[in-house]
Amino acid sequence: MKLTTQLFDKEGNPLKFSVVTKDVYQHTYEIIDSEGQQLGYVNISEERLGAPTHKKYIIINQLHNTSPDRECRNVGTALHELVFRLSFSKRFQTNGNIKVDMTYESLLFHYHCGFRLHPRNRFEWNCLGNKFLNHEQYGKTAYERWCLSRSDSSNPKSLEESSANDVLAFYYAMYKENKDQTSRAYLRKKLAKLGGLLGYLSQEVIPQKKEEFSVDVAPISQSSSSSTLFYSTSPKETIDCAIQRGNAAQRNTSLAG
Repeated sequence: MKLTTQLFDKEGNPLKFSVVTKDVYQHTYEIIDSEGQQLGYVNISEERLGAPTHKKYIIINQLHNTSPDRECRNVGTALHELVFRLSFSKRFQTNGNIKVDMTYESLLFHYHCGFRLHPRNRFEWNCLGNKFLNHEQYGKTAYERWCLSRSDSSNPKSLEESSANDVLAFYYAMYKENKDQTSRAYLRKKLAKLGGLLGYLSQEVIPQKKEEFSVDVAPISQSSSSSTLFYSTSPKETIDCAIQRGNAAQRNTSLAG
């Protein structure tokens, strides 16, 4: 698996940026541009559940894109990629368990990276507004058609049996397949309301054994601060975080906005 981060301005031009530790004790990280302007920040913390095994979660909260008039794209994706990396770091040895309580970026990005919501999580359709619920592309009927097209027609899954993962898979597929930016923006706006309803992510696709992974985040500038985690230095350069599993082929997991 290969993670690549780029930030772009409103016109789609790559930006030079860095991610720095803002508050080590509180684990707050911020994205800043080349002039020191804060573009966004994320605060992460930990939670232990289930003694005596103490299953550990990394909690993402207070995610903000502080770019004026949202002039910069992919800030949320970049911050969530940072959190994804940190979930495999020595500081946050969580086995990839991540609690999400805000916007669509967490859900779609981590779904793309192989994370799934807890299998017992059910999706409550009444949490959607009527307009979105009846939307031709993204509503309940569209989801039912999508399920029928992918399942055994002799034994269709009822909507009442829909897990949160089933519905998330549907919205993820719609987001990836639909190249119309207006439609994608509409879906992003609506999914932002679902973040707090879907609860914990659980690690199903990615193996539990941490020794199967190697994480390499190398800074470009030798004179840079040791607290800087990754960089994008020019339109032609990006920094990759390679998370390797055996000899598995690497794939790009960037969710371009």
